[in-house]
Amino acid sequence: MKINLSLNSIRYLNLLEKISRVKAKNCFFYNNSLIFIIEKKDFSKAIGKNGKNMKILSSILKKRVRLIFFPKNKKEIENFFVELVKPIKLEEIKLKNNELFVKGGLEERSIIIGRNRKGEKEILSILNDFFGIKKINFIK
Repeated sequence: MKINLSLNSIRYLNLLEKISRVKAKNCFFYNNSLIFIIEKKDFSKAIGKNGKNMKILSSILKKRVRLIFFPKNKKEIENFFVELVKPIKLEEIKLKNNELFVKGGLEERSIIIGRNRKGEKEILSILNDFFGIKKINFIK
């Protein structure tokens, strides 16, 4: 997938690289947090000792900052979704034919979907940009 970066995204990526010396693949906003996608091997280096790098970055940007590692296979894409919606607990997640099947309680599903399906649209936009996932199905 080809992803276009905005000027602000490039600034955020450069700031992360300057502070932690880790190159992020991309960043985006979700649920009032700035989320960076990085390689799994660079995860501890990006966080820093006792979370120092994340605290510095968060204080400079005055935003909550989270890190998620970039998935390399189907199972890791499912884990990417779990990390994205954390702290919501889901029972089961499966990826089949560019559709994500999510099983969880009524409360968890309603939190993910959000008012006027805003949350679902945000998540679907992120998953479509990175992995080509076109639909999220909620299973009872």
